[in-house]
Amino acid sequence: MTNSKTDEMRNIFIYTTDGISAVDALRNVKGWNFEDLGIPGGHKHCLSNGETKIAISEKTINIVMTSNVLPHDLDEDQGKANDALIALKAALDESDIHSVITASKNDLNKK
Repeated sequence: MTNSKTDEMRNIFIYTTDGISAVDALRNVKGWNFEDLGIPGGHKHCLSNGETKIAISEKTINIVMTSNVLPHDLDEDQGKANDALIALKAALDESDIHSVITASKNDLNKK
């Protein structure tokens, strides 16, 4: 069973070697700042490159994943949200941080 929200899912899974904190690794992403997200009841941290904030969901000590891309998700601008995730993935690669971008079959092709 799918719906339009399922068809628009995309995330970056970020992982480190056992025993190494993924959150600590994110403090060193080139061109991005690791910050408190500041939304009560929401995810605790985000990566920001200025106006774009990508929320981080902590799964285990060595695995995190991205969540909301703000403000683009609020504006329902999937193209800009996708561009931000692609830019973050490139910065993670440049920073030698292991990650995999995942998306529905339709998601990353939307502009």
